[in-house]
Amino acid sequence: MLESGGSNRSDETLSVSSRFRRAAAWSLVGALISRGALLIGTFASARLLGAAGLGEFGTIQSTTTLVGVFAGLGLATTAARFVSQLRSEHPSRCAASVRASLYMSLAVGIIVAGATVPFTSKIASGLLAAPHLGAALRWSLPLIPASAVLGVLTGTLLGYEEFRLWTILTGLRGILGGVGSVVGARVAGVGGMTAGFTSAEVISAALFGFFLRRKRLRNHPFDLVLTLGEVRPVLQFGVPAMLSGIAVMPALWFGRLLLLHQAGGFTQAGLFDAATKWGTLVLFVPSSIAPIQLPLLSNLLATGNSEGFRRVVRETSLISTLSCALPSLLLAACSPWFMAVYGSAFRIGWPVLVIVLLGTIPNALNTVLGQALISVGAVWRRFAWDCLLAAVIASSAYWLIAPLGALGLGAALLMGYSVIAVVLACDLWLSGVALRPRVA
Repeated sequence: MLESGGSNRSDETLSVSSRFRRAAAWSLVGALISRGALLIGTFASARLLGAAGLGEFGTIQSTTTLVGVFAGLGLATTAARFVSQLRSEHPSRCAASVRASLYMSLAVGIIVAGATVPFTSKIASGLLAAPHLGAALRWSLPLIPASAVLGVLTGTLLGYEEFRLWTILTGLRGILGGVGSVVGARVAGVGGMTAGFTSAEVISAALFGFFLRRKRLRNHPFDLVLTLGEVRPVLQFGVPAMLSGIAVMPALWFGRLLLLHQAGGFTQAGLFDAATKWGTLVLFVPSSIAPIQLPLLSNLLATGNSEGFRRVVRETSLISTLSCALPSLLLAACSPWFMAVYGSAFRIGWPVLVIVLLGTIPNALNTVLGQALISVGAVWRRFAWDCLLAAVIASSAYWLIAPLGALGLGAALLMGYSVIAVVLACDLWLSGVALRPRVA
């Protein structure tokens, strides 16, 4: 149970509100630029590649993401939580945790990517049933270390509450990704789109690192040798966070594999990916708030402000629900038209869009409530609930994809996120740390 925040509770609550509004405003701007650029890039790429080509690119991305979860070691979440808790009272320990997280993410990312190279052809021909994607899959491997490092750098910036700098860099990252994808698709098809997007992410990682070093870490040495004392606390929190990410990704990938092995599998995957892009747009506000939630909640916890902690969780839950419900109604009512934006061949996928939109609310709540659970240190409990989420998604996908195709995969995700949102809400309510208002 959290302790009371002290006598100046009204001042603290005002401070929390001000910090949350400032962080949310910057985050929304950055997400608007980044996601808007990527969405426009997807529209243009879909018209160049068609539904099957977009499905192939999405399959390559999901495969690389699955492998990349192992390389990330949960260090993005670790960096955000450690920096937010240590930045004021223990700046040297804070810098040491950032250094350890960065070095480990880069080293493990390179090792994992290198170890994957000999198996790309087998993955493409065996698991994906698409031997022609072997080269494109190899082009995507630099995404593994780049994504791992970007996760740590993003978590660090948010932990320091450098929201303005993070907004600028996130917007630039989205623009680079959108432009790189379109140029690559136009020049060399799916392989070119993969290479263009990968190059954009590598450049973004370099930019994030340069400006973080210049803004926050210039006075702290970055020795190449890590000590056991620096590595141990990072891994103690990072490993269960990594396992939490690993728990869900195989289930998502399993569902995609089932879809690919159906008749017209890549076309079905393309329809699902197109619908998911609209779902991502609906999740714009919740996903923009999510990155700032963990460092803010962790800092409130470290300073003993339990009332501010509860208030942030309740408000983010309400904002996430409303911001998903209203645009989902609009998109669902005009779903054939919105799917046709990708090209006339995508119009038949409007039922997939409707089911994806239904899943946005529980998806958003899963993120918001899960961040609250992690911020109080219950990372192993979060891992357990993610295992439940993976089990529901995988079992539902197994039964629904064969008769329903992409619609079945969307329904499996809806069922999984709905179950886990209820479970997380009950967990936080029963533990009393976030959802209950304080009784005077």
